[in-house]
Amino acid sequence: MTGFHDDALEIASNTLEEIADYVPGDYEIHHVMIDSSALYQEIQILFLFEMEKGIFNSKQQLRELRYDLVNKCGIMFQVFDKKEQKPKVVKTYGDIAILREKAWI
Repeated sequence: MTGFHDDALEIASNTLEEIADYVPGDYEIHHVMIDSSALYQEIQILFLFEMEKGIFNSKQQLRELRYDLVNKCGIMFQVFDKKEQKPKVVKTYGDIAILREKAWI
């Protein structure tokens, strides 16, 4: 089972780096979920991203990336306390019509 966990983390890291242009060390992955069928292969990544605010201080944001590897589209959210407010869309990738069809936006 460890091998699958390592593979999922590697796929998540590669997705963050290749699709979202994150640099290794700027993020810390907390949760990965992978789902697939004949029509899609989706990955959902919950991660902390550290934003540089100055020399001595930085701000961490909890973000979620949902990405469909088959349809090459996805969405990134900044996650807040779910009771307080809805997640803020940071960026979309690929065809907006497919994202609407998936009910991601």
